[in-house]
Amino acid sequence: MRSLLADSKADVKATVDGTGAAVQAALADTEAQVKAALTDTEAQVKAALTDTETRLHSVVEDSRVAVRASAETTQGTVRTALDDMQTQLGSLVSRATAETRAQLERGLAKLLEEVQEVRQVRAQLQSALDVLARETCEVSNVARRIEASQGQTHQILDEQRQQAARADARERREKARQLNNAGVMSYHQAAYETAVERFKQATELDPALAEAYNNLGLAYTEMGRDDEASAAFQRALEIDPAAEQVYNNLGYLYYRRGDLSHAVDMYQRAIQSGQDTSAAYANLANAYYKMKRFDEAVAAWRRALEIDPSNQRAASALERLGLEVRPA
Repeated sequence: MRSLLADSKADVKATVDGTGAAVQAALADTEAQVKAALTDTEAQVKAALTDTETRLHSVVEDSRVAVRASAETTQGTVRTALDDMQTQLGSLVSRATAETRAQLERGLAKLLEEVQEVRQVRAQLQSALDVLARETCEVSNVARRIEASQGQTHQILDEQRQQAARADARERREKARQLNNAGVMSYHQAAYETAVERFKQATELDPALAEAYNNLGLAYTEMGRDDEASAAFQRALEIDPAAEQVYNNLGYLYYRRGDLSHAVDMYQRAIQSGQDTSAAYANLANAYYKMKRFDEAVAAWRRALEIDPSNQRAASALERLGLEVRPA
């Protein structure tokens, strides 16, 4: 638009400059014509003066009239040309201004339309962003609720699994105890093979049932399977290091093998860890007696009777030695 306005101004200036040049040329020509006419007239006047003064006056007067008419004609022509040029210039300026203004107005109108479209697009984008933000917030809320629900579900499932595991463990422990009790019955009936099978089943169901391993060791001991008996007793002690009865039974296994020093060690451990150690004292006394440590044997039998006066093994041993069951 600025370029178009500049071009219009340049055209107008060129037109004005051209018209001025034409006027100056016309004036110059007129002036030259006037000068030539004056020269001719003066010559005629001089010639006529020689003829008659009257004719001279007439010729001068005619010349003056002709000069005036020519000057008036020339001035009218110049004025007409100037008026035409001014009219043309005004028309050009007016037309150029109108076209430029129209172009400016069209450009401004188009620019306003584009600005309005940009505003509309911006508003649409902002609306879309607002919708997206709301949807994102809603999705986040749903995701949090789903996550919380999943957490609760996992927690419930874990609790159910734990409850099921505890119930299964209780059931397995109960079944293991039932098998252990059945094995004890078989043991007392001297059905050692059956007892061993039931004790094994009990330990498979409840690997932490030290009592079943102890009973398994007893059954193996009765069957003369000393190595398996020792392994079963050791496993029972791993589960329950304070099991007094297991130390006592392991001591008896060593005693029967003739390993008296280990037997004494096991009996002493049984005494240190047990509540009712009368049987352990009696067994310890038997080991001492075989080791010919008679005084310690007698003291151990007497201690067994102090703990349990009904301990017949201790009482019989003292009687065989001719000793009083009760010291004086």
